[in-house]
Amino acid sequence: MTFSNLDFVKNLRSTGLTIEQSEAISNGYASVREDMKHLSTKDDIEEVKEDFKVLNEDFKEIKADFKEIQNDLEEHKNEVKAEFRQLRKDINDWRNDLLNHFDRFQSKVENKLVSHCSVMFVTCTTAIIGIMTLFHILN
Repeated sequence: MTFSNLDFVKNLRSTGLTIEQSEAISNGYASVREDMKHLSTKDDIEEVKEDFKVLNEDFKEIKADFKEIQNDLEEHKNEVKAEFRQLRKDINDWRNDLLNHFDRFQSKVENKLVSHCSVMFVTCTTAIIGIMTLFHILN
């Protein structure tokens, strides 16, 4: 809708107002018209309300997704902790198995060493007795 400031002033003048009064009223009306361009209509407000409803629903979905992600992370964190506990247990079991094998190996080596030393002792003792007997016979 077009507005003619000049026609408005002429109309006011025709009612007997002075030019200054007519221009003041016209300028005030133009200012009000300009301000009214920035006013919201009921439709504008309803549209904003609808936009907020959509945003609120979107926010609820994002919040639910975030909660689901948090739950998934917590579940994975618990799984990783359980896997680390199992890994520690496995490493400890392997360590104990290795120590047991080492102890058995050490015992076998010690037994063989004692056995070989005993045989050598008996052999050396027998040889010494034999040599002493031989010297005794020869003398």
